[in-house]
Amino acid sequence: MNSYYRYPYPDSTITDLAQLQRLNVIDLQCDSTGLFYWVTERKFSNICLTMKEMIRCQFENHIIVCIMKQPKEIKSGLASFVLPLRSTSIPVEELKPIIILCEAKVIENEWRSLKNLPNIYVFSGSPLNRANLRAAGVERCSTCVVLSCSFDISGKPSLMIDKESILCTLNIRQLLADAHKTNDVTNASLLSTKSKYGSTYFNPLIASGNIFESNVLHSLSSNVSKNLFY
Repeated sequence: MNSYYRYPYPDSTITDLAQLQRLNVIDLQCDSTGLFYWVTERKFSNICLTMKEMIRCQFENHIIVCIMKQPKEIKSGLASFVLPLRSTSIPVEELKPIIILCEAKVIENEWRSLKNLPNIYVFSGSPLNRANLRAAGVERCSTCVVLSCSFDISGKPSLMIDKESILCTLNIRQLLADAHKTNDVTNASLLSTKSKYGSTYFNPLIASGNIFESNVLHSLSSNVSKNLFY
């Protein structure tokens, strides 16, 4: 099967989304297991978009993944999150573009596990910057996921490790009150509403799916990936 995907090159001049779509025509295939869509290897520099390109492209109905800054030696395991979204059980026309908003170095270390998955782009910048969120099209996306890190920048556990993901969520809420947001927190026990509801899991934010603890999110991702094999 064939499909159009957008792989802009750094030396190209992109004026709109239609031109970006025409830059490359690739053969969309399945991997050796037949469970996931597969494309030929792409260089990391070819999928990095600048702010001007993001604004010109005007992505719609896409998925934004905001990743907080983290130590170089710690990987976010983003492939486990992305793989179910590139399952062959999803029709080609329903595959949504995935925009990863974070510092480029965070993803560059993990690009080896993502380089053969289609329709993934990296917008290098801080998710805490509202200008970056607007450029990524947060008001037009279908889903926005905020992933935190289990360690602070020094590589040590900290009670303040969720501060950036919470600030990012608040920024998104200000930009678009009706957006569906999924926030990954490491210390759910620190939520201010715990005492009111007795148990963390009775908290409406967690019960409604707006907030996941890291181990719960990883468990869900693993179960989805595992179920695809049956």
